Amino acid sequence: MAFSGISSYIITIDNFLAHWFSVDSSPAGAVLLGGGYARADLQADRAEMQRILSKQEDLDNSLQIVQFQRDQRRAALLERFSQLRAAIEVYVKDSPYAGNLPDKPGRNAGSAVLLKALDDAASTWEKINGATIPGFSGPLTLRGGYALADFVADLAVMRNTYPELAQATNDAALNRRQREELYQKVRGQLIDYRKVVELNFSAGTPLFETLPLLTPPSGATPDRPQVSGEWDASVGKARIVVAPLDDPKVTRLQLRTSEDVPYQTASERTVKTQPASETTFLTEDGLSVPGSEEQFRMYAMTDAGHEAGSQTITIQRPE
Repeated sequence: MAFSGISSYIITIDNFLAHWFSVDSSPAGAVLLGGGYARADLQADRAEMQRILSKQEDLDNSLQIVQFQRDQRRAALLERFSQLRAAIEVYVKDSPYAGNLPDKPGRNAGSAVLLKALDDAASTWEKINGATIPGFSGPLTLRGGYALADFVADLAVMRNTYPELAQATNDAALNRRQREELYQKVRGQLIDYRKVVELNFSAGTPLFETLPLLTPPSGATPDRPQVSGEWDASVGKARIVVAPLDDPKVTRLQLRTSEDVPYQTASERTVKTQPASETTFLTEDGLSVPGSEEQFRMYAMTDAGHEAGSQTITIQRPE
């Protein structure tokens, strides 16, 4: 087992811990690396890595929930925006307020553009309700009796969603950075550990020959899976299909996504894991509203912890 992705961190460290125990128990005595780094320090780093990895799952789940809330709330407000424009064109089309609404923001519009347009819509709606318009008796309401007060309340919730999203994004990114920094620290110590063992034990001896690897040997990493995907309206989900796999080492397939554009492995999170025999994945992750799009990669994984990722595919849900 060697480092070949985030999923391999703990098992690779465990292999080194087991080997280090054997070396410390040998006549050569306990191994101390630069700065007095000992096996106990690697154990502590292993515990910290496990804590960070577990926390990342929680943070990614929290971020996903806030992103879902943003998408749902934005879509609902944009639908009300369209209804308001239609109502103005029907009920007060000859008033100064006809044509007063800004262009409708896109479904992926940023917070500044979206909130400004919705604020303008609320302001126009308020003016209509307070104005005397021939042939119109206010207040103006939309489908289902939806009133200005409802719109203002929903807009306030939408406005508060963006700070929540920023905080969740920052928390997840900070934890990923801590994960990467710890990984680089541990990897550096293990490089030094291998050098110490190679200096103190001859080739052919058990402790030399069982020294764990840091990178996968040739042929250990599976072939890169080939995938295709599209939105399947019949099931209301994205359908992602993996081409037939010829590598018997692959036992699992794992679908991941990244919010960064272009796709960044450092920010990816797991969507779903299936046995290698199940090559069709269905998901609506990141695609909860019409017009949304999401990036995905598929990973072929072995029981030894090695993995290989596919090309990035982007799936868009139609309007």
